[in-house]
Amino acid sequence: MIWVWIVIGALAALIIVPVVIGLFLPEVYVGQADRRFEWTPEEVWAAIHDAAKNPVSGRQCRGVESAGDSVELPSGPNDRDESSLPNWIEDMGSTKITVTTIESDRPKRVVRHFKDSVVPMTAESIITIEADGGATKVTVENTITIKRGTWHVPIFRFMMTIMNGARRGCSDYLKNLKRPSD
Repeated sequence: MIWVWIVIGALAALIIVPVVIGLFLPEVYVGQADRRFEWTPEEVWAAIHDAAKNPVSGRQCRGVESAGDSVELPSGPNDRDESSLPNWIEDMGSTKITVTTIESDRPKRVVRHFKDSVVPMTAESIITIEADGGATKVTVENTITIKRGTWHVPIFRFMMTIMNGARRGCSDYLKNLKRPSD
């Protein structure tokens, strides 16, 4: 009989401990990763703009749908390619992520904003593309903000912390990036 109580106590601790710890964790998480591809900068540019093949939510993505053609850029002189500002929604089953491209400097840099439909989470992702000899170096930096608001938040913050989620998300995105011609 004592073993039953030990098992119940252990299971309760597995739920309660992450929630309590998560209540005290920070709202903002920053991560960065880079990778060298044997592709041209234009091939990398095409790959990061192919949301169906390379969703930001990775293998968790169940589908991608358009969220509009473009967003309005701040007025003033710039050399950004306004035709390359796609927006889309990634369906992850239990939630959806809205991805908005807010800055685009072809083929050097893209800045995107993400917003989750369930967890009060937003993120900004900066993708930098640099020619590196005959290859291309790609750097992704994510700044993720998880505000209070739902019962998911403490658990989500706990998981982001112990799994280094911001950096891991950058690294996984680059690791799974597929060339458009593949």
